[in-house]
Amino acid sequence: HNYGVAVDLTFQKEGYNASNALWKKFGTVAKKHGFEWGGDWKNFIDKPHLEMTMGYSINDFKNQMIDYSRFK
Repeated sequence: HNYGVAVDLTFQKEGYNASNALWKKFGTVAKKHGFEWGGDWKNFIDKPHLEMTMGYSINDFKNQMIDYSRFK
């Protein structure tokens, strides 16, 4: 969110309370399109969270070492 490479999405009807099956399908589709899905995280599961860092680390973003043309 802080660096323009993450977004949180929810379902219009179910909101955050969607079934695990629906969240799993959401994660599967997102990953198919190159996103990292917060539902796969081990310490803090964040099912609405998607990010696409293109292999950059948080320190790369903090130190402005990003070639944003890779995101086109």
